[in-house]
Amino acid sequence: MLTAVHDVLVHTAGVIGGRAAAPEWPLPDIDSVDQQLGGLIQARIFARQTLLAPRRWGVRERAQRAERQTVCVALFAGSALHLVRVVTSPDDVGGQLSQPVCAAIDDLATGAAVAEADPAVAAAHAAAARRCAADLASVARNTKEIVLADVVRACADDLQQVIDLRQK
Repeated sequence: MLTAVHDVLVHTAGVIGGRAAAPEWPLPDIDSVDQQLGGLIQARIFARQTLLAPRRWGVRERAQRAERQTVCVALFAGSALHLVRVVTSPDDVGGQLSQPVCAAIDDLATGAAVAEADPAVAAAHAAAARRCAADLASVARNTKEIVLADVVRACADDLQQVIDLRQK
């Protein structure tokens, strides 16, 4: 799932950085994340069934932890897709977004890529994205820029939750 989120963020960074988007973009990336979310929903259903089965009470704690992780990953995926939608709205087609937005998307993509292998590095990238969100909020001139700053902050916070749960 984190790989699919990473991919959509990398493609988004490329598009807002000036690279030409594929004709159907971002639909294939969003479809990939959607399919992964479907798998997470199935995993949550299985985890809930495990929690209710008397013979499985021994794995109850692990199943609850897995369900919490699944919810956090799904929240991060949702906020990342919302970020893609905000930064690729028709208002921005052909325009350059501010440097903090590009930096935040790069940090979020890198954080997603290394969240499992290197939580400390991922946390540093989440913190950097949060600082970018604060920079955006401090210079926001209109509602769209305020929303953009808030969406970046939400992505960074959701990524941090994923990292924190994986470290426990």
